[in-house]
Amino acid sequence: MDLFEFDTVSAYPGYIFEIEKQSLIGRQSSCGTKRNLDGSNIVVLLTNPLNGDVKFTVHAYLINEAGYYYDVNQNYLDGQKKIEHYNNSSGILRFIFRNLGIRKTGQWRLLYALNVKIDEKETVMLLVKTCPIRILSSKAYLAQIQLNLIENVN
Repeated sequence: MDLFEFDTVSAYPGYIFEIEKQSLIGRQSSCGTKRNLDGSNIVVLLTNPLNGDVKFTVHAYLINEAGYYYDVNQNYLDGQKKIEHYNNSSGILRFIFRNLGIRKTGQWRLLYALNVKIDEKETVMLLVKTCPIRILSSKAYLAQIQLNLIENVN
Protein backbone atom coordinates (compact mmCIF):
# COMPACT_ATOMS: atom_id res chain seq x y z
CA MET A 1 0.00 0.00 0.00
CA ASP A 2 1.33 3.44 -0.92
CA LEU A 3 0.95 5.62 2.15
CA PHE A 4 2.73 8.67 0.77
CA GLU A 5 -0.52 10.56 0.22
CA PHE A 6 -1.27 10.66 3.96
CA ASP A 7 -0.08 13.76 5.74
CA THR A 8 0.55 14.85 9.32
CA VAL A 9 -3.17 15.70 9.68
CA SER A 10 -6.10 13.51 8.76
CA ALA A 11 -9.78 14.42 9.00
CA TYR A 12 -13.14 12.71 8.87
CA PRO A 13 -16.48 14.36 9.72
CA GLY A 14 -16.32 14.98 13.47
CA TYR A 15 -12.68 13.80 13.83
CA ILE A 16 -9.30 15.49 13.41
CA PHE A 17 -6.25 13.26 13.94
CA GLU A 18 -2.87 14.98 13.89
CA ILE A 19 0.74 14.78 14.98
CA GLU A 20 1.47 17.18 17.83
CA LYS A 21 5.13 16.29 18.38
CA GLN A 22 7.59 13.93 16.70
CA SER A 23 11.19 12.81 16.89
CA LEU A 24 13.51 13.89 14.08
CA ILE A 25 16.60 11.92 15.05
CA GLY A 26 17.43 8.82 17.03
CA ARG A 27 20.19 6.45 17.97
CA GLN A 28 20.02 2.95 16.54
CA SER A 29 18.43 0.45 18.90
CA SER A 30 19.59 -3.16 19.11
CA CYS A 31 18.35 -6.45 20.50
CA GLY A 32 20.55 -6.02 23.59
CA THR A 33 20.26 -2.25 24.05
CA LYS A 34 17.05 -0.37 23.42
CA ARG A 35 17.54 3.26 22.44
CA ASN A 36 14.44 5.45 22.49
CA LEU A 37 13.95 8.07 19.83
CA ASP A 38 14.81 11.59 20.99
CA GLY A 39 11.69 13.06 22.59
CA SER A 40 8.17 11.72 22.82
CA ASN A 41 6.00 11.13 19.78
CA ILE A 42 2.50 12.49 20.36
CA VAL A 43 -0.60 12.19 18.21
CA VAL A 44 -3.84 13.96 19.11
CA LEU A 45 -7.46 13.20 18.31
CA LEU A 46 -9.99 16.04 18.40
CA THR A 47 -13.65 15.01 18.36
CA ASN A 48 -16.98 15.99 19.73
CA PRO A 49 -17.27 14.62 23.26
CA LEU A 50 -18.29 10.96 23.04
CA ASN A 51 -19.62 8.92 25.92
CA GLY A 52 -20.73 5.32 26.10
CA ASP A 53 -19.08 2.22 24.72
CA VAL A 54 -16.31 3.89 22.68
CA LYS A 55 -12.79 2.55 22.21
CA PHE A 56 -9.98 4.56 20.58
CA THR A 57 -6.89 2.62 19.50
CA VAL A 58 -3.74 3.99 17.85
CA HIS A 59 -1.14 1.66 16.35
CA ALA A 60 2.36 2.82 15.38
CA TYR A 61 3.95 1.30 12.27
CA LEU A 62 7.35 1.80 10.68
CA ILE A 63 7.32 2.88 7.03
CA ASN A 64 10.18 3.76 4.74
CA GLU A 65 11.04 7.32 3.79
CA ALA A 66 9.02 7.07 0.57
CA GLY A 67 5.92 6.14 2.57
CA TYR A 68 5.69 2.43 1.82
CA TYR A 69 4.71 -0.17 4.40
CA TYR A 70 6.52 -3.52 4.43
CA ASP A 71 5.84 -6.27 6.99
CA VAL A 72 9.56 -7.00 7.41
CA ASN A 73 10.22 -3.43 8.59
CA GLN A 74 7.93 -3.90 11.60
CA ASN A 75 10.66 -6.06 13.17
CA TYR A 76 12.84 -2.93 13.38
CA LEU A 77 10.36 -0.99 15.54
CA ASP A 78 10.78 -1.38 19.32
CA GLY A 79 8.62 -0.19 22.19
CA GLN A 80 4.96 0.40 22.83
CA LYS A 81 3.24 0.22 19.45
CA LYS A 82 -0.39 0.35 20.60
CA ILE A 83 -2.27 2.73 22.92
CA GLU A 84 -5.95 2.48 23.82
CA HIS A 85 -8.35 4.96 25.40
CA TYR A 86 -11.97 4.43 26.38
CA ASN A 87 -14.49 7.27 26.14
CA ASN A 88 -13.71 10.82 25.19
CA SER A 89 -15.77 13.12 27.35
CA SER A 90 -13.36 16.05 26.88
CA GLY A 91 -13.16 15.94 23.08
CA ILE A 92 -9.32 15.76 23.12
CA LEU A 93 -7.24 12.59 23.40
CA ARG A 94 -3.44 12.50 23.41
CA PHE A 95 -1.66 9.29 22.51
CA ILE A 96 1.91 9.57 23.81
CA PHE A 97 4.48 7.12 22.45
CA ARG A 98 7.41 7.66 24.85
CA ASN A 99 9.55 4.62 24.24
CA LEU A 100 9.74 3.93 20.51
CA GLY A 101 13.08 2.84 19.09
CA ILE A 102 14.26 1.80 15.62
CA ARG A 103 16.80 -0.97 15.09
CA LYS A 104 18.01 -0.05 11.60
CA THR A 105 19.91 3.05 10.51
CA GLY A 106 18.58 5.26 7.74
CA GLN A 107 15.63 7.53 7.08
CA TRP A 108 12.28 6.28 8.37
CA ARG A 109 8.78 7.52 9.08
CA LEU A 110 6.18 6.44 11.60
CA LEU A 111 2.61 5.80 10.51
CA TYR A 112 -0.13 6.12 13.11
CA ALA A 113 -3.41 4.35 12.46
CA LEU A 114 -6.42 5.36 14.55
CA ASN A 115 -9.38 3.01 14.92
CA VAL A 116 -12.55 4.22 16.61
CA LYS A 117 -14.90 1.48 17.72
CA ILE A 118 -18.40 2.47 18.81
CA ASP A 119 -20.77 -0.19 20.16
CA GLU A 120 -18.70 -3.10 18.80
CA LYS A 121 -18.57 -1.67 15.25
CA GLU A 122 -15.49 -0.22 13.58
CA THR A 123 -16.63 3.17 12.39
CA VAL A 124 -13.57 5.29 11.62
CA MET A 125 -9.98 4.68 10.58
CA LEU A 126 -7.61 7.62 10.11
CA LEU A 127 -3.93 7.54 9.15
CA VAL A 128 -1.16 10.12 9.67
CA LYS A 129 2.56 9.84 9.02
CA THR A 130 5.52 11.69 10.46
CA CYS A 131 8.19 13.63 8.68
CA PRO A 132 11.41 11.64 8.09
CA ILE A 133 13.33 10.47 11.16
CA ARG A 134 17.12 9.98 10.90
CA ILE A 135 18.38 6.91 12.72
CA LEU A 136 22.14 6.97 13.24
CA SER A 137 24.62 4.40 14.48
CA SER A 138 25.90 5.01 18.01
CA LYS A 139 29.16 6.50 16.74
CA ALA A 140 27.46 8.81 14.22
CA TYR A 141 24.82 9.80 16.78
CA LEU A 142 27.42 10.83 19.38
CA ALA A 143 29.33 12.78 16.71
CA GLN A 144 26.08 14.57 15.74
CA ILE A 145 25.36 15.45 19.38
CA GLN A 146 28.87 16.89 19.79
CA LEU A 147 28.49 18.88 16.57
CA ASN A 148 25.15 20.29 17.79
CA LEU A 149 26.74 21.29 21.11
CA ILE A 150 29.56 23.09 19.31
CA GLU A 151 27.10 24.91 17.01
CA ASN A 152 24.94 25.95 20.00
CA VAL A 153 27.99 27.44 21.77
CA ASN A 154 28.93 29.56 18.73
